[in-house]
Amino acid sequence: MASLQFFKDLGSTYLNLNFDDDRRIFRNTDNWDVAPQPEGILYPEYYDILVNWRTPFVVAALYVVAVVLLNPKQGKVSRVVAADNAAKGAKPKNQELSESNPLMTALVFTHNTILCAYSAWTFYGMFFAWKDTLATHSFMDAVSR
Repeated sequence: MASLQFFKDLGSTYLNLNFDDDRRIFRNTDNWDVAPQPEGILYPEYYDILVNWRTPFVVAALYVVAVVLLNPKQGKVSRVVAADNAAKGAKPKNQELSESNPLMTALVFTHNTILCAYSAWTFYGMFFAWKDTLATHSFMDAVSR
């Protein structure tokens, strides 16, 4: 655990970070209000964990580990890449076809389609919120609220 302490000391010394408080990572934010837990939210017992600044880092790290472990070994290609190579007339370069089935391909496509629609919906909603905010505030005032 000495290496963990090294990184804590490094962050505290050079980046002025506060690793002792779960809700305030930056030391210079003492005058900022920390949002209280809203009333009537689902699973209120998980609120502090989900708004903790460490949560996105842990989720991202787990995602990277899962992708590295679950992706096929180097040299394998998907059915889409193999079909594309065949359509172009390219000769296979000692590549195996990966073993993903059509159901997995359909699930990945559906997942990506849902993410695309959600991103468009979020952009649409935030566009008008930014438009209204920037009509009455300067950019720096808008982003600091």
